[in-house]
Amino acid sequence: MPEPECLARGLVFAVCATLGPIAAPMASGTDRLNWIIPVALLVPAVRFTRCYPEYVKQRAATARVGV
Repeated sequence: MPEPECLARGLVFAVCATLGPIAAPMASGTDRLNWIIPVALLVPAVRFTRCYPEYVKQRAATARVGV
């Protein structure tokens, strides 16, 4: 099974890749599709990627102590 942080990055990439073709035929108002939504997705994905390994380490240490 893929790592959760890889899934988070892959999901953000897939959504951003989909937004490009949606925004291409539009004459105006593409800032939301080209900048706002991708940045709004990237910020939580980066935070998750940064904190998830530490969470797994803490969870493993707790599991070892509880055994």
